[in-house]
Amino acid sequence: MEGERCGGGESGDWQSIFEALKSSDGRGNCLAAVTVVETRVQLLSKLGDSNLSEKSDLAALLECLTAYWEDFTCLDVSQCLLNKTILNVAAKYLDSDISGCLGLFLVLGIKASTWCAKHLKMTLLSIEESQEEEHCTLFFQLLLDFFSFSAAVFSALARYPVSEDKELIVIVERFILEQLNIAKESISEVKTY
Repeated sequence: MEGERCGGGESGDWQSIFEALKSSDGRGNCLAAVTVVETRVQLLSKLGDSNLSEKSDLAALLECLTAYWEDFTCLDVSQCLLNKTILNVAAKYLDSDISGCLGLFLVLGIKASTWCAKHLKMTLLSIEESQEEEHCTLFFQLLLDFFSFSAAVFSALARYPVSEDKELIVIVERFILEQLNIAKESISEVKTY
């Protein structure tokens, strides 16, 4: 179960929110899928209001955010809202001491970049059709949030050198490659319109 990766840490309201996220899995009930996503958005927003100071708590949060990032191409506005909420919650902590969690931020950034590139293509292909305006607007807001998140991650990379951690270097390389790919995709797709 994807929620199993969400948890850990010590006490606090955020722990009960993690538990509520774990129990929000609506598998097997297609009609409840939108409600599940909306519930997750609300719970993740509450997590964003929490102040996690322990690195282990922040690591648990980032694992949870990465677990709930929806990889498949977006079908409606609720999925964009979920992913936008995840980015905003993660971005809140980028200015704090993330030395022990930098790799987790990078992994989330890689996942977000890949998804944004797929969604960008889908959005631009369907812009001529009757795509929901609210969904399109939300996606482009999410894309801007993603670029802001990426810029903050690059600033964090300058603060926390990774030259001695070979595993982290590989993740950094992949993160940079994905950032260049989404920039290229964005420019190429917009240039054609």
